[in-house]
Amino acid sequence: MGEVLALPQKGGINAHTAFQVLTGSLFDGKVHKTYGGKIVDSHYSPPGMTAPLAVKDLRLALAESYQLPALLVLGSHFAARESRTEA
Repeated sequence: MGEVLALPQKGGINAHTAFQVLTGSLFDGKVHKTYGGKIVDSHYSPPGMTAPLAVKDLRLALAESYQLPALLVLGSHFAARESRTEA
């Protein structure tokens, strides 16, 4: 959501206006409205999800993807990178 809001802002569009347009159409879910609102208001603290929790969730999703089988290329990339930093 941060990247989605950064692009119009860099193009000279007010971030709040872009947020209203996006959450009124394509990104109208509660998660987008809640976290997108925090992003557009630059309200980053306290973090809603810590990095270790995100890594745990990523590993769970990857484990499930191996069972299906479903290829999660980006998830696999981040998991491999994370495992190298733990060593």
